[in-house]
Amino acid sequence: MNRFSKFSFALLLAFVLFCASTNYAFQGRGGEGIKPNSPGKPSTPVTPTPKGRGKGRSPTKKPPVAKPSPPSTAPAPTTPALTLAELIVNANSSGCTVIVDGEVKGTTNSANTLKIAALKQGNHTIIIRKDGYREEKREVALVAGHSETLTVELKPILSLADALTKAEEDYRAEKYGNVIESLTEIVKTNPENARVNLLLGKSYYMQGKADSWLYLEKAFNLGERIELPVKHRHGGNLLKGKISELCTGIVVFQKSSFEFHTKDRKPDEEDFIVTASKILQIKNEAAESGKLFVEVLVSKGRKEAKEKYDFYSILADVGRDKGLATVSCSGARCQNMMETVYKLLQKFKQ
Repeated sequence: MNRFSKFSFALLLAFVLFCASTNYAFQGRGGEGIKPNSPGKPSTPVTPTPKGRGKGRSPTKKPPVAKPSPPSTAPAPTTPALTLAELIVNANSSGCTVIVDGEVKGTTNSANTLKIAALKQGNHTIIIRKDGYREEKREVALVAGHSETLTVELKPILSLADALTKAEEDYRAEKYGNVIESLTEIVKTNPENARVNLLLGKSYYMQGKADSWLYLEKAFNLGERIELPVKHRHGGNLLKGKISELCTGIVVFQKSSFEFHTKDRKPDEEDFIVTASKILQIKNEAAESGKLFVEVLVSKGRKEAKEKYDFYSILADVGRDKGLATVSCSGARCQNMMETVYKLLQKFKQ
């Protein structure tokens, strides 16, 4: 072996011994060295086990970070106050009991007021009552989150005599609605009172209501004298160059006689009083022309003569259509008025 070969061999041997001693020293300190891989593969460093942890345990993993939830699209819960409403009842007296949908809610205070909170929205039936007064009933619609005020006037229950006196005053003042309102309750407890039925029937008649017949028939049967205003035309042409030839007057029904009294002409020209046997003909034309045709046999001195009358509602008026005179009164009110007069005439003739 030449000098160069010996030198190379010595150098290689020194390198091998150095590597061996280095690996031994590292393992002697308790650490794990580099584990050799399979031939041809690079060595993989082994991570030392942290102090205080058992050998062979998996390294600690960090907890996953929670992702923020998306904003909720669900509607916010409804506040109870927004689904409720308030009702304030104002009466004309203290101590009035207020009933809502059949449940007593309290009484009006010294200021004649009752405040009712926490009512459900929607329609409600309100009844206000007090001893000695007529009960009042109202329908109200409440809106959630709002306050509604209901003002009611209770009217005292009058005695029969006082109620009739007041009704007659209202009738003369043409307050027919007041008469109907005040006597509707009275007639329930006094169905056979002739005066109550008469005033109710006449008030309904003046309003052009069909209900007038129900009360006037009762009053007639009970012996009352019934006076009803009408317009009329007695014979001849309807128009002779004038605006109107309809006259005003009253028809009167009693058990013994049927009468007509004019207000626009001389009594001896138009008025008559006849018995049932003197009524020769009745034609009900209320539905077609608002007219009631009547033919009667009246006394003219020592003789009797046939007289023809066209009776109309007090709402009737005369106009012109293509130069011809026409009576305008074909609405429901006109028809109801003349239907009532017709039925009374038929009743009288029985």
